[in-house]
Amino acid sequence: MWYNLSANQTAVKLKTDLEKGLTEKEVEFRKKLHGSNELKKGRETNLLDIIIDQFRSSVVLLLVFAGVVSFLLGMRTDAMLIFFILTANTVIGVIQDYRARKAIEELRKLSAPKCIVIRDGVAREVDPKELVPGDVIIVSQGNIVPADARIVECDKLLVDESLLTGESKPRPKSSSKIEGEKQIFDQTNMLFMNTVVLKGKAKAVVVSTGNKTEVGKIANKMLEIKQERTPLQKQLDTLGKKLTIITTGVIILTFIIGYMIHTTDIVHLFMQSVSLGVAAIPEGLPAVVTLTLAFGTRRMLSRKVLVKRLPSVETLGSVDVICTDKTGTLTQNKMKVSSIFASGWIRVENDKIVPETTVLSEELIDKIAQCSFYCNESNRIGNKWIGSHVDVALKEFGEKNLRTKCKVVSIEPFDPERKMMSAECEANKKKVLYKKGAPEVIIKQCTKVYYKGRVAYLTDNVKKIYIEAYEKMSSKALYVLALAQDDVLIGLVGMEDPPREGVKEAINSCYNAGINVIMITGDNIRNAEAVADKVGLKYKSSVTGDYVRNITDEELEEVVEKTNIFARITPRDKLRILEALQRKGHIVAMTGDGVNDAPALKKADVGVAMGLRGTEVAKQASDIVLTDDNFVTIKEAIKQGRTIYNNIRKFVNYLLTCNIAEVLVVLITSLMGYLAITPIQILWINLITDGLPAVALGFDPPSADIMSKKPRKKNEPILNKQLRRVISAISIKKTLVLITLFLAFLRFGIKEARTMLLMGFVVYELVRIGVIKYLDKTSYWSNRILVAAVIISLGLQGLILYTPLSRLFSVVPLGLPHLGVLMIVAMFGYWSGILLTKLVTKDTAQA
Repeated sequence: MWYNLSANQTAVKLKTDLEKGLTEKEVEFRKKLHGSNELKKGRETNLLDIIIDQFRSSVVLLLVFAGVVSFLLGMRTDAMLIFFILTANTVIGVIQDYRARKAIEELRKLSAPKCIVIRDGVAREVDPKELVPGDVIIVSQGNIVPADARIVECDKLLVDESLLTGESKPRPKSSSKIEGEKQIFDQTNMLFMNTVVLKGKAKAVVVSTGNKTEVGKIANKMLEIKQERTPLQKQLDTLGKKLTIITTGVIILTFIIGYMIHTTDIVHLFMQSVSLGVAAIPEGLPAVVTLTLAFGTRRMLSRKVLVKRLPSVETLGSVDVICTDKTGTLTQNKMKVSSIFASGWIRVENDKIVPETTVLSEELIDKIAQCSFYCNESNRIGNKWIGSHVDVALKEFGEKNLRTKCKVVSIEPFDPERKMMSAECEANKKKVLYKKGAPEVIIKQCTKVYYKGRVAYLTDNVKKIYIEAYEKMSSKALYVLALAQDDVLIGLVGMEDPPREGVKEAINSCYNAGINVIMITGDNIRNAEAVADKVGLKYKSSVTGDYVRNITDEELEEVVEKTNIFARITPRDKLRILEALQRKGHIVAMTGDGVNDAPALKKADVGVAMGLRGTEVAKQASDIVLTDDNFVTIKEAIKQGRTIYNNIRKFVNYLLTCNIAEVLVVLITSLMGYLAITPIQILWINLITDGLPAVALGFDPPSADIMSKKPRKKNEPILNKQLRRVISAISIKKTLVLITLFLAFLRFGIKEARTMLLMGFVVYELVRIGVIKYLDKTSYWSNRILVAAVIISLGLQGLILYTPLSRLFSVVPLGLPHLGVLMIVAMFGYWSGILLTKLVTKDTAQA
């Protein structure tokens, strides 16, 4: 391990000179040997891949077959309609994929600028991708580390490794050799690609580049993970296979019955059988599913959620476990002053001291602010403070509370060995020395203390009070520093990485929706538990990465069922935890923003990356990107996902009751010796019902109780037992009513009977929508698109009845008595549908 070697041993092993670096000749040789310092990307998906992906569904393949057969048998209108639907479905999918790619490109942020490297004894700027193992690099405050490197020498170096490790606290670095085996968190003499230098300067020798870096290993792991098909895709495939069997059965049965009863014209009989088989297929299903998902993604984008893969929207609605990172996801990844102890507790709100306690005086407030602001190493660049998280937090706090300005004469930077820093300041021609550092160090140096506006002696009893306050703040996972002026103790300042606004409410909403929330972090267990308490994350037990690494996969499966906090977790641990949850049958969403999250984001049923501060690796691995980095948005995304699945079930319910009844009516009337409905009339019914109204159901708003229900089970089919019973019962009832209607008007002639049957089909099916919405507890008028679709469908039906088109469709105009009968049929269909559904299923919302 590189961290086990001294700087000189590292140089010898890499055959480099720590002062002069590599020669240009050696660099060229090593470039050929090691390649470019870039992360390997997976195969780019091209347009053909996207188009092919739209045809992976069994339902779509069934439609392709039906379209080809219809065309070959001369049923050109049917074929044209089917291929139009398939084309629309493909175009929608391609457009959505293009939009997601375009949005992701706009979100690209993490790209290292030029880096400084020493070659042939000269320091120069080069593109990071030109680096090779053995290069000697120089990094300083604000730099993004361009490759993995062993530190040779450094000066007060502080590095933010949160995007790699998940730990919020900046890591102090040194060049000292480390003994024994260490995890990434504890490799203090190493720099890692894509981490950020917050403070100080260092010379380091590159040990790994590209995919051999720690970031690269994670990227490699991500590329090895196969993208699983979503539950919806699997269920639609299952439904498609069942429909294929049913359609084949309908064609064979119709052919046999027709051959036995009516005719020996084999070709005509086969065409009629295929026509009915095509009618049995809900042609609109793939397009309606795609449109519903696409519409859902549009609504989600307006709520700051970018969907990369359409099916993942629905999957999010079935999630029962959310695995979330802590830093930057539940918290702001920004330190803030939250608590002060200065002879008593002082409340802080939004960086402002609240002057409500007796220990406060104007002078004390000013001393706290001056020490925080001036004894500080952060610098302003533009309108932003740049430096360590701690210094920036103190600078912002001091700026808001400062009453008297000082002039900084000199600064003694923070020294890790002394555990403190100091700044000599001048105000009103008087010099003072402000100090800040570890409480145990500063308290030991002080002999006096500020107390109620005056300076008092720091007795042993008072020291004990301060030490107890320090321990209390530390127990709450606060980062604590002591402030002093000369030998006078000012007080203790506690800082935290505060929770994001609304996270607590979002987690509570997840619990109400039956969703378990698990925190997986690289931070220590005390900090993790403190954040969990603040955001309302419930936990019975917490475990560390060391424990996870020492148990079997079978033991881990038991642990994940009763543990809600995993701390000090490595990327490999995170992937094992996720896989254990999936083996236990959970549908898991993984949120995160760091490189360390990428493999788990890709493996998860739904990977949710942060768009603003997320790494490119994380965004590429995810299914969904939160463009505002807000965990709260996930709750709305889950709500939208549940709504989409609910709408899909509603129009499957609607389409299948329509199509099954069509098949049954034609079969039964054929047995009775009648051609009750012509092929063009069947096509028209499918156009009216499988078209606008079915599509409009996909735009239904969520029901009021959508987020109070438990997530559905992983393998629960779209056509579950309850829905199958409902569809069967409604289809049989509808068939009986429509055959009765046909037979009742047969005495007035076959044309009039067919017209009434055609109208009965259309009216009954439009009424069916009302039944579905009533049982779903959503108002008919809540979906304006649906209302418009029903009106248009009725208008089109009137068009073929009362215009010259009636001859094309073999129908006759209907008078008021006929319309009155249809009104009675509609009312009967509505109320009997509600009652029958309640009889055959207890869970009416599922119908």
